[in-house]
Amino acid sequence: MGLFNKRKNYTYSLAIDGMRCSMCEAHINDVVRKNFNIKKVKSSHLKNNTTIISLEQLDINKLKEVIKSTGYEVLKVEVKINEWVCLYNYRYILNFCMYFFRIFICILL
Repeated sequence: MGLFNKRKNYTYSLAIDGMRCSMCEAHINDVVRKNFNIKKVKSSHLKNNTTIISLEQLDINKLKEVIKSTGYEVLKVEVKINEWVCLYNYRYILNFCMYFFRIFICILL
């Protein structure tokens, strides 16, 4: 067991035609949430885009079909993979710090 763990998520930026109001945004957000296991979705009718953050890779063709079935058209899809390193287990780190703290105290005494 290591101290650090690599993780990644996927950010999908979709250019969508047909959104006119905030209800259009909500409609797209709801259909994406119902059909995919995602972390976050945000749409903007002013910018004509939707951003989806997911911990797993999504099927782009299914994503296009789901949005097209609601009456909107996906013009472009961009995928960005974000990787980061996070602390693996806080208990492991706490034990590690306590061990060195005890050694430090013993040296001082």
